[in-house]
Amino acid sequence: GVFRTASQDNMRLTVQPSFEFPFETDFGIEISSQVGGQYDIYFAEESDATDAFASGQRIAPYGRLGIDYEMVKVTEDWMQFLVPSAAITASFFEDDSGNLPNEDARDLEIDVTNYDWVNRSSGTDLVDTGLKAHLGLDWSLKNSQRQLAAAKIGYSRHLAGADFVQENAGHLETSDFLLGDFEFNPTKHLDLDYRFTANARNGDFTRHEVFASLNGDLGSLKASYLYV
Repeated sequence: GVFRTASQDNMRLTVQPSFEFPFETDFGIEISSQVGGQYDIYFAEESDATDAFASGQRIAPYGRLGIDYEMVKVTEDWMQFLVPSAAITASFFEDDSGNLPNEDARDLEIDVTNYDWVNRSSGTDLVDTGLKAHLGLDWSLKNSQRQLAAAKIGYSRHLAGADFVQENAGHLETSDFLLGDFEFNPTKHLDLDYRFTANARNGDFTRHEVFASLNGDLGSLKASYLYV
């Protein structure tokens, strides 16, 4: 079989078909379902250094069902949007060689932009396995010219099936996350943003990010702070 390790040359061929079926009810509730999969073939150098290559393959089908509802309140001066959402995702992978570890060299960076995706991994090899539930709340306040403030809270929990978090997985101790993103735009030239990630099982914060941007007609000045 093939062993994919850091000390060996390897190649991978990936095919990712997917199908999405959006639907909106008469009450404005949006329902989306998605099915698809990932098929990988790995070609890796044999460990005996004979320049021979072995191959291994895996298949990772997945499904997602999501629902959200946008509520809008409009006055003479501003518009307020509130969007609660929920989703169920499921995925697993089958490895024919038994030698393809479900891991990735990149750190797993889950935030409010991808917490309810089927595969929350930002890498190329890790498959985010198991049955997961996701809840979200998106709020924004705008006037006729720009957005004044926005907030988004996301919660993602592993329910059943194989979990991608393995023993000795570094700083990653859980696949259950609580995430937040808070934006504040006091003037048209100043943008402030704070994001966090927390362990949903014990409430410990694992990531803090602060961004500030000062924008003008001639240029912009940006600053950021990250604590992991």
